[in-house]
Formats: sequence, C-alpha cells, structure tokens
Amino acid sequence: MSVDAPAPIPKSPTEEPAPRTATPPVVPASEPDRCWESIGVRGDRSCPDLDEFMTCENCPAFTVAVVVFETRGRILALSADVVRLVTEARPMRAVPRRRARPLLGLVAVHDELLVAISLPAALGIEGESAEASPGGILVIDGGGERWAVPVDRLLGVHRVSPASLVATPGAAPVDESSEAALLGEDEPAAPDDGLPLRGRFTWGEREAGWLDAAKVLATLAVIDLAEPDPEDGGER
Repeated sequence: MSVDAPAPIPKSPTEEPAPRTATPPVVPASEPDRCWESIGVRGDRSCPDLDEFMTCENCPAFTVAVVVFETRGRILALSADVVRLVTEARPMRAVPRRRARPLLGLVAVHDELLVAISLPAALGIEGESAEASPGGILVIDGGGERWAVPVDRLLGVHRVSPASLVATPGAAPVDESSEAALLGEDEPAAPDDGLPLRGRFTWGEREAGWLDAAKVLATLAVIDLAEPDPEDGGER
C-alpha cells in the first residue's frame, strides 16, 4: 500500500486523535513479529501453541493490517492488501448521461484517471456524512481494476487478530470466494445491516467493522457504470 504524504498519524486510538477538521495522511502500521512464517504453519511448525490452536489464524499472535476509516458515521476497515494507495481528497469530474447510483465521477490520481465510487451507495450504508467534503480517498485494487473510494476520514492503519474478532449474531457462512475463506479461517462473516463484515474489533471507545474485501470487490465489479440516465434519452 502506498501513501502520498510522509507525516504519520496515530496507528491506534490510544494515541491523541487528529482534529476532525483535518485529515492527516495514513502510514503503515509497524510490522509485527511474523512468527507464523518462521515457527508456524508457514515455517517449521515448531511453535508450542500449534497443538492448541491447530492453525496460526486461530492464534491471537496472528495479525492482519487493515486501513481504518470513517464513512457516514461508521468506523470501517479494509485489508491493506487491497488498498493500494491512500491520498487526500481530489476534484472529481462528472460523467454525463450516466445514472449508476454509486458512481460519483472520475478522479485523477497520479496521472491515472479512476472511477470514483460511493462506498455507502454501493453497500447500502445509511446516514449522513460527518464532514462537509471527503477527507481522503482510498484507491482499491480488484486484481487489475482500480476504484477511487472517497471517505469522510482516514483514521490509520491497524493490526487486527482474526481470532479476536467479535461476530455479529446471525452471521451467515462465508462462501469459498470470501477473504476469510482465502485466508483459511473458519469464522463466518458477520453482517451488520447487510454489510459484508468479517467481524468487529475495538477502535478506541467504538467498534469498527472489518469489511470482507472479496465481497466488497465483487460488489464494485458488478456496478453497471454504463447505465444511461433515461432523462437524457437513454443514450450510452
């Protein structure tokens, strides 16, 4: 994941937060001791805790880096593996005669013109934005296709242990294409008002929802950006 600016921001809510009127740049969280690659299932399997946890993903020591952000009053996170860049908000160009509700327009990021998508509209997140204008943009990579996703606030990069996630009651089983399945985890995704969540973790005094990246990417991939506006005569 790339970052446009070098100045650090808090990597966890235990540090002093930035003012709501300013959106500082996001920097990667510190790299943990990747014991799962040395003595775990990806290493020589000499870890004494393997007998108890069976696989590293069930151990609290196993963590995944996530980008934490706020949108429509919700604290959410996406795995850093799919967030290729975080940057400041940029001007958007309207796309004429297109009516796809999640489509916000086009935005130039490092000389690349990207489709800007409203994550709340794509995922059905209700509520009002806490800020008058986007506080930053996530550039999400879906395996060759990229989208620019404006968010109200960029909060930082955090390391989450999948074993410590709090599941939402009534969670549905994860299909084989989901991020949890790809990581070899047994925990089901936890929906929240229809959101494709893997689960929740604590962020300061609030709860953050960890979005299932595979399901988010699948949702973005099927948006019909060429859908015409009938008020313009149905032209494409």
